[in-house]
Formats: sequence, structure tokens, C-alpha cells
Amino acid sequence: MAILLLFGFWVALSGEFDAFHLGLGGLAATGVALGSRRLFRLPPPPMPAEQFIPCVLRVHRFAAYAGWLVLQIFRSATSVARLVLHPRMPLRPRIVRIEDALPHDAARLTLAHSITLTPGTVTLDCDAEGMVIHAIDEPAAASLGTTGGDMAERVRGLFAAPRPVP
Repeated sequence: MAILLLFGFWVALSGEFDAFHLGLGGLAATGVALGSRRLFRLPPPPMPAEQFIPCVLRVHRFAAYAGWLVLQIFRSATSVARLVLHPRMPLRPRIVRIEDALPHDAARLTLAHSITLTPGTVTLDCDAEGMVIHAIDEPAAASLGTTGGDMAERVRGLFAAPRPVP
């Protein structure tokens, strides 16, 4: 079944229907399916309960965060475009370290990827104590501060455990 799905994907992307391309696609699909079949038989590693519970997100929290993040990406993209199109190109790159208080790996990963998705900032390193971020200019670095700024607060809210019902 996997071979057929991979072969169909190959044909859809290549758009070539001659014998050479179909044969090459068949060989590639067979090789990938056979080479990765063992991966699908491995049981998933167990996730500790303290990491699993915050991973169960409420849909409305995620939708609100995704909408906010898209807006931030747009704002950052226009800011970076202004910097690049400026005649003197006033770039002043900074490396900043933010200390995060995010207790879960999934929350840290979400924050690191959100920072990297935002134009003008790239997460260079991430560990249990915080992250090292490259920012294209001073305002981008200042928006993160030393704790991750508004983005870190929103990620904390996204992964907040649901309040117990009294």
C-alpha cells in the first residue's frame, strides 16, 4: 500500500508519463517503502504524563494563537522588507538569550519555531534554560526582551493546563 501511495505521489509531482520516469518512480517508491518499513513497526516512545497533558490543546486556544502568529509574521515581513529596501539598509543584527519558564518540551518547541517563522529572527539554540536568538535589528531583539516577550506569554497561555472544575 505504501509503495502505491509513494508512486502516486511521484507521478503527481513529476507529471512525466514515459517509461523511464515511471520506472524510476516505481524504483524510488519501492526503495523508500522497503527501507522505511521497520520505522512503522516500532512502537512510539512513551510520553511522560507531565508532557502529554499540556500537549492536549484546546482547539480555540490554538486557533487564536495561529491567527495571532500569522499577523506577527506579516508585521515582521513588512518590517524586514522596509529594512532591506532602505537605501542605507540599516541592519544591526543582535544575538540575544532569552530565559524561558516554559515547563514542557512541546511549549519550548512551539516558541522556538514561532520565533524562527517570524521574519527577522532565527532560533539558533534551545535548551532547558532558554534560547539563543539572532535578530536582524534592535527592535526585533527588543520585542523578545529577556523572557521571550509577548510571544512567550502567548505560548504559555496556549499550553496552560486546564483549570480544575471546583
